[in-house]
Amino acid sequence: MRRFLPAALLLTLVAAAVPGHAQAASPFAEGHAYYQRGDYEAARERYLAQAQQGPVTPAVWYDLGNASLKLQQPGWAILYYERAALAMPRDRDLQANLSVALASRRVPPSAEAPGWLQFVWQRLLGFFTLNELTGAAVALYLLSCVLLTWRLRGRHFRRRYLWLLVTALVLMVFVAGLTLGKWRGDWNPARAVVVTDSALYAGPADTFPAVRSAYQGEMAQTLRREGFWCEVALENGSQGWILQSAVEPIVR
Repeated sequence: MRRFLPAALLLTLVAAAVPGHAQAASPFAEGHAYYQRGDYEAARERYLAQAQQGPVTPAVWYDLGNASLKLQQPGWAILYYERAALAMPRDRDLQANLSVALASRRVPPSAEAPGWLQFVWQRLLGFFTLNELTGAAVALYLLSCVLLTWRLRGRHFRRRYLWLLVTALVLMVFVAGLTLGKWRGDWNPARAVVVTDSALYAGPADTFPAVRSAYQGEMAQTLRREGFWCEVALENGSQGWILQSAVEPIVR
C-alpha cells in the first residue's frame, strides 16, 4: 500500500486548497492514518467517505479492499479489489491480495475447469485495461487505413510491404476481439460479487425453497430484479434468487 502514498498526499493538498478546508485532511489520508494504527474499522469508514465524496482513485478501492480483508470480509475485499483492477490489472500487490481474498472464500467448486484456450484468453483479458486495448485497436485501424490507401493509390507500394498490411489487419481484428471481450466481461454492469453470506432461493421470496447457501466472495451475474430480490447466476453454475443487499455490482 505504500505505493499509493502520493495519492493520499495529492488528495490532502486538494482538500487544503478548497476554501474553508485549509486545515482539514482528506478522508483518504485519515483512513490511511487509522490503518497504520491498526484501527481497520475506522479506516474502512474513512475510505468509504472518500469514495462517496470523491475523487475516487484506484488507490481508494485498493485500500478499502485491504481494510475489508483485515476485517475478515472477503466478499467486500474482492469487490473493491476487482474495482481497482479495472484500472490497474498488472499491479502485483493488488493481484497478490486479491488471490488471498479469493483463497479465503467458502465457494463450491465449479462444474468444469476452463480449457487451455479459455485460460489463455482470460489471462490476456486480465492483463490489459479497456483503455489500453481500445487505444491499440484504434492505432492498428489507422495503420491499416494508411497502408491500404498506400496500396491502392501509391505506385511505389512494393509487394514486400504486403505482409505488413496483412499483419496489421490480423492484429486489428484480434485486438478488437479482445477489446469487445474485455468490455463484455469486466465492464459488464451485470457482473457482481456476493458480499454477505445469504441463501439462494428458487423464487423472489424467502417462502420459496432454498436452492443452497450463497457465500461471500462468490462471483455472480445478475439476471433480473424484482422488489428486494434479484436473480443471479453464480460462478459454479447455480442459479436462483437472492436479496439485492447481499450482492454488489463491480461496475458502478
